[in-house]
Amino acid sequence: MKVLVCVKPVFNSEVELSISENKIVSSDPDRVINPFDEYAVEAAIQLKENYNAQITALTVGTLEDDQALRHALAMGADEAVLIEIQDRLRLDSKSTARLIAAFFEQNPEFDLIIFGRQTIEVGSGLLPAQFARMAGLPFLGLAGKIEIGSEVEINRILDDRILRVSSRLPAALSVVQSIGEPRYPSFMGLRKAKKAEIPVWKPGDDLLPTPDVQSLNIQSAVKERADCVFIKADNPRALSQELVLRVMGEKIL
Repeated sequence: MKVLVCVKPVFNSEVELSISENKIVSSDPDRVINPFDEYAVEAAIQLKENYNAQITALTVGTLEDDQALRHALAMGADEAVLIEIQDRLRLDSKSTARLIAAFFEQNPEFDLIIFGRQTIEVGSGLLPAQFARMAGLPFLGLAGKIEIGSEVEINRILDDRILRVSSRLPAALSVVQSIGEPRYPSFMGLRKAKKAEIPVWKPGDDLLPTPDVQSLNIQSAVKERADCVFIKADNPRALSQELVLRVMGEKIL
């Protein structure tokens, strides 16, 4: 079987970010793989171990955004593909889903397309379902365990229960942390990833559509000053009465 695992390069959450000239500036220019997508890669590798799956990692980003793909290769993916765009920050999830769906249309041999549940940048979790709808595939979300037979069957992890659901193949999945802790890249995996040549697909040609872009106005959050008032009273009763008067005076209640 063939598995397509979609990963996203994101800013490192442990470094300082600032805004300059309508752009987000990081103290570390290199981006990292979205932490939730590491679980998607781990799920794909488990399928490789259990069902002899071949794994292709895919990302939509600029030419400098190949770190997420090389991380997936170092973990155990067999190959990687980059869909090149000029400015990743101007692409919403719907446009990204359309590009991945167009790639799948040109490469229909994939049995499973796996996503992380969300990104740390936006966190909407919409992309996997949007892709499934555009590609005309069944969607199984929040998978904590994956088994393959004549169909794909998963444990869907909800807040208060686990649902056992199945679907025909091919299908799209999103996975959660219950799938298992992502493995560390091996030394040989890191060497392989560093030397790997990553094919680049470009939107706007005969194979991929030109993505919709939007102009973003990025600005820092406004810092508001709040005055702190200490209330003094001779006893708790007087203190509570004074507090009530102040709350009523500010029309909070």
